[in-house]
Amino acid sequence: MHSMKKDEKIKLLIISSLVVLFMILLFFYVSKDDDDANLSSDTSNQNISRPSGDKFARDFARDIDSIISSFGIKKEWMKETAAKDKDLKNKPGQLIISKEIFIPPDVQTIDLNFEISDYLRKINYDARVTEDPKSKNILMNIFTGNDSSGKQIGSLKFVYLDSLKRNAASVCIVLDSLDYNDLADVEKIISSTEDFSVMLPLRNDKADYQSLIIDKKRNFLVEFLVGTGDDIESDFNDDMKESAWKSKVRTVAINFPQAAGIILSVKDGTDEFANEVSNEFTKNNLKVYKDTLFTKYKTGVDKVGLLLDDIITKSKGGAKFLFYNVNLNPGEFSDYIREINTLKKLGYKFLDFSDMMKKINKPG
Repeated sequence: MHSMKKDEKIKLLIISSLVVLFMILLFFYVSKDDDDANLSSDTSNQNISRPSGDKFARDFARDIDSIISSFGIKKEWMKETAAKDKDLKNKPGQLIISKEIFIPPDVQTIDLNFEISDYLRKINYDARVTEDPKSKNILMNIFTGNDSSGKQIGSLKFVYLDSLKRNAASVCIVLDSLDYNDLADVEKIISSTEDFSVMLPLRNDKADYQSLIIDKKRNFLVEFLVGTGDDIESDFNDDMKESAWKSKVRTVAINFPQAAGIILSVKDGTDEFANEVSNEFTKNNLKVYKDTLFTKYKTGVDKVGLLLDDIITKSKGGAKFLFYNVNLNPGEFSDYIREINTLKKLGYKFLDFSDMMKKINKPG
């Protein structure tokens, strides 16, 4: 009997232990589920679309200002505003940013709208834009895109003002020495949709390059060196018979009547003769310019970087029209095409030689 009671106690103890163990395991299982649920909730809330606080407000306003400034819009053309009730959609509240921005006539609001909207999408915000059909001014209201309440956190008004002008020059790039590259590479360059001009190679063995440039209707110039009789590199020298150099001028006019211009590089002491040559080209309906038209700038390994730096520097210094005679290989030309987009946004205009001259000579 005593042994039976002892066995029952042991069984009871074992059952109690199992119950306690079960309760402990159940507790940890439930706790883990709660922790996982909290972790999942926290992770979902770590999206960059849910920032808040003063730091975010400062960063957000700074990013918007940076985008606007990248279009050459000056800080003094922007002003803080207090949004009117009629400008606020859904629930009015404290706006992170509210500005009126005056813009020059040559700024495309569609480009501004695209870049700001693209930035907002990346942080999961939303922009609702309305355009005045008459003035083309736009109002951009900014909302928390993933917030079911659709809370407005920003307002930007872009207003055209005719008196504003961006500090950016018009630039003409003339590519020289293309015939030192493979014809296939030159064809890719010539076929670019960008506006630029080229120097036409004149050597007889470069006829295929000449044909390519002319057939592609690329704007081109022809360059000649005017020197003295003992200068074997000169295309025209002051010892040539008048009939010989005049015949040469007529041949150029007949072969390349569509040339945008003749560039004369004049050596010291031959100015008088160079003027005679220039007048003869003019009589044959070709416009003549001296090579001093081209801007001198520092060259080096980073041709494209130095070129663009010079454009910006001289533009800031007040230059309105800049001409550059440059030698770029295919890789450098690709870099150039990519890099000038930044300058275009700032308001710089890149034109071929003919269009540049039309702009310079335009009345008013």
